Amino acid sequence: MTRGPPKGDYEVGYCKPPLATRFKKGQSGNPKGGRKGVPRLPTLIKKIMDEPIIVTEGKRRKSISKAEAIVKQLVNRALTGDNRATQLLIDQIQFNENRPEAAAAAAPAEADREAMRHVMARMRRMVKESGDEGPDDG
Repeated sequence: MTRGPPKGDYEVGYCKPPLATRFKKGQSGNPKGGRKGVPRLPTLIKKIMDEPIIVTEGKRRKSISKAEAIVKQLVNRALTGDNRATQLLIDQIQFNENRPEAAAAAAPAEADREAMRHVMARMRRMVKESGDEGPDDG
């Protein structure tokens, strides 16, 4: 059996599919698209922590990130005498002070350093006054 002449003036063969099976102009070769994949946990956490949340401070409402809201809550709980929050905050401050990236960042002004020393001293006093043993300052 022989094939008839090709319909139209084109040749069908290697890398030359029939016109009926070729992609139409503007049509994707994969109409359903590729798989989106599952986001990695750190990416997912960062995305969620960057979402805005509305908080009320005093009589004003304002929008801040969830991460900022968590840090504000931690500091406020530490200032009310919550020893676990105080310890966690002190640990985070010391951890971030010892990171090489922190040293490369712009150094805080002297007034900022003095304010940080004052807050750290106040937190240490609060831990000692409550009777709980805090970390060794050694």
